[in-house]
Amino acid sequence: MFDEIKHIESAILSETENSFFIIDKEGIIVSVSGELKKELVGVKNIFDVLTEKSRKRLSDPLITGVTEAHNLILERTDANQKLEAEIHSIQMDGKELFKINVRTIEPLDQENVTLVLRTGRIENALSKASKEILDVIKSNFPFTLIGRAKTQKKVEEFEGIFWLKDPKGKILLSNTEFAEFLGTTKKQVENKYEEEVFPKYFFDAISGVNKYTFESGNECIIDDQSGFLFLHSVGRAKLVQIPLFDIEKNIIAIINLTDNFRDLNSFEHAKQIEINFQVSDWLIPALVIEQEGKVLSYSGSATKLFTRELMQGSLNLLDLLNSNNRHLFENFIRNDSDIKTQFNQELDGRFFRFTIQKIVGKSDSRLALVILERIRQEKTSSDKMYDVILQEFPLPALIYDAENLRFLEVNSSALELYGYSRDEFLSMDLTDLYAPEDIQSLIEKPQTGKSNGNGLLMRQKRKDGSFIIVEIFNRQIDFNGKPALISSIVDKSREFELDKKNQLYKSSFEHSNDPIAITDNHGFVKFINDSFISKLGYTKAEMEQNPIASIFADADRSILNANLYQNDYPEERRFTLTLKTAEGKELEADVIGTPIFGYKEKVERYSLIFKLKDSQVVVEETNGGLKKSGIDTNFLSNLFHELLTPLNVIIGFVQELSESIDNPNEEQREAIQIIEENQKVLLQTMDIAVEFSHLEQDYVDLNVSDIRFVELLDDLKDSTKKTAESNEVDLNYGKISSSLQFKTDRHKFVTFLSQMLHFSMIMTHESEIIISGYPHGKNKFAIGIKDSKNGISEELLSNLKAVFEDDEINIRRNYGLSRFTVRLVRKLLQILSAEIHPLPSAANPSEFGIVFPVELHVPEAS
Repeated sequence: MFDEIKHIESAILSETENSFFIIDKEGIIVSVSGELKKELVGVKNIFDVLTEKSRKRLSDPLITGVTEAHNLILERTDANQKLEAEIHSIQMDGKELFKINVRTIEPLDQENVTLVLRTGRIENALSKASKEILDVIKSNFPFTLIGRAKTQKKVEEFEGIFWLKDPKGKILLSNTEFAEFLGTTKKQVENKYEEEVFPKYFFDAISGVNKYTFESGNECIIDDQSGFLFLHSVGRAKLVQIPLFDIEKNIIAIINLTDNFRDLNSFEHAKQIEINFQVSDWLIPALVIEQEGKVLSYSGSATKLFTRELMQGSLNLLDLLNSNNRHLFENFIRNDSDIKTQFNQELDGRFFRFTIQKIVGKSDSRLALVILERIRQEKTSSDKMYDVILQEFPLPALIYDAENLRFLEVNSSALELYGYSRDEFLSMDLTDLYAPEDIQSLIEKPQTGKSNGNGLLMRQKRKDGSFIIVEIFNRQIDFNGKPALISSIVDKSREFELDKKNQLYKSSFEHSNDPIAITDNHGFVKFINDSFISKLGYTKAEMEQNPIASIFADADRSILNANLYQNDYPEERRFTLTLKTAEGKELEADVIGTPIFGYKEKVERYSLIFKLKDSQVVVEETNGGLKKSGIDTNFLSNLFHELLTPLNVIIGFVQELSESIDNPNEEQREAIQIIEENQKVLLQTMDIAVEFSHLEQDYVDLNVSDIRFVELLDDLKDSTKKTAESNEVDLNYGKISSSLQFKTDRHKFVTFLSQMLHFSMIMTHESEIIISGYPHGKNKFAIGIKDSKNGISEELLSNLKAVFEDDEINIRRNYGLSRFTVRLVRKLLQILSAEIHPLPSAANPSEFGIVFPVELHVPEAS
């Protein structure tokens, strides 16, 4: 093995002069080039010397695989330096290893960048939108539940950068534009401190502004005269900082937002702040160059445009420019009176706006800062014709490059369907609309559709992570002088959801433990389920097309007809009536009659559910389980009292609000919406409590069947969608064994896993939850949960353990979880014969593991 490594190392050294090291998927160092050996003395795993962010950046391609050269920026903790890394996959003795070429990025400091703080009657000069934001915050801060929801909506509509922080710099509220400016999401920003999320140059600037605010108590405008703070994102807008005070004149919060001002000279010059910056910290494509065009420093985003040239240190801006733009650049450099210039240039088939600004480097050297922003190119007449057709087309439609699959044009209907902004969509390619497991299907299917007129039926992913089923009709066209495809999209999700619901209703009807009959609006039976046959003794031939009233006692037939069929009642009706079985035995039952509407909202049929009243509790064998006596009536009484009392209050309040106000204003509508959402949560809790009460009664109905784990993934995604959206957490898949098959109770298994994922999404501070499923030992399989590709965080691991070990009161206090939900999960863990095991071991946990038997044992009736 050692000889093979030395042989490969020798071969690689002969091909490149770059510094490099070779690692396996776990980061263990296999080999190091001569130049790096001194720097990595004693280091066995490369992750040990990288920052947390760099460990995540490197682990992602190692896990997903590297099919071509992959570039990224790595930061070392031990040497406080940044490295440009290029990853290549190599094979050795059947094992995949990774060769990583590295080059040290030399930082270039910008000296004496000046920010001028201006003060005065700033609030009076703000735009109408900014004033509305201030009014909402001042009237609602400190926030109540409804006040925060109202403020968040207003802030999200604001067309500019916004964040609200407390006096210690903790970000309390922000909008999406602010998060995108930082290159992250709102969840990763809010409840974090400015120092944790801001690039260093930006934090240094804001720290100076904060100091002035606390010293003076004044609001101020940050006059960024150099233009570099927001050059790439908000153009001419200036950042405003406004403190909020309590009645004792203490600062309790600070508002930051961007706005445009006509004349900054009308505001008082209050203070100057000087800061340094490193372009390598920037979140956008940026270069620092000499006057001759040689690149001295660059941002991580720039490596995506100039991968190999930057790695080799050979990039010169002048080599990229056409003759006209090179002439403009040279004149700009020679002219001392010009500070900034702009021009457009094509790079690798895409058009960019180059914004170039003169700056002063170390020792007063004359340099230039180059910002690249992608733009749309001018279109030909035929391209404009496609634009018109696209925008007027009623269905979602888009155009993409036939070779590299990059999106070239999109209409508003498609933006609405997928949830992206126009700029976001045009920066993506076709594969971004598909989950990794669906991309292979995309490749295998012909892109130009079927000859019979049917489109391609595919599953696609929206921005929020939800999936839709679409039918795609493609046609080949010529766009921007290149082969392209124009796609019209038909959203089939509703049809598929209706089909799923119909299957669900059919399954519920056929397998319900209660007798059910479906009649027409005159009371003649159309369908009965198996429970109707087994518990009442009638056959389908005896009942179908006969009046349902025939099975009721004589005195009760008129009650049923008068209160249901003769008056076409449009709402659900409930009765307690006496039935007669086929043998003539009388049974008392609660009858629930529900109307089924058809054309023009007319009642076409009724569903009748018969809740038979047992005279005694018996022990009887059921299919695959036991039903035992011993109902804890005191427990059930307390349970339903606790659920029904607040539920009735909420329902009554919502109905009062919605029915008594003909035209509710915006605040009233928001309040109603918030209450309705909490009503849904309470109903879900009630469903869980009902299921738990069955288990408390030892009603364990195990319906064991063969299950393939991959078939459950959509159900798990759907059941946790609401929790994922509200907590801004994505559900992703890790190690999934496609052949994993086992025997268990499907409903109880999905319920258990859904609740565990629900807990994980609430408890994590990361942006994703990853679920895995694979064989584990003999006759067992494991389900793993983690919140990072690198493994599970200590916090989530501890929190999930607490669900099974801690006191219910502490769990509710710490995590807000219903004790009935916790009891249900603990009970299901026992029923499913599962065990909790940190994986791969307790000493080195990378996942929270739940180990199940491959075949669930069904207890025999006793």
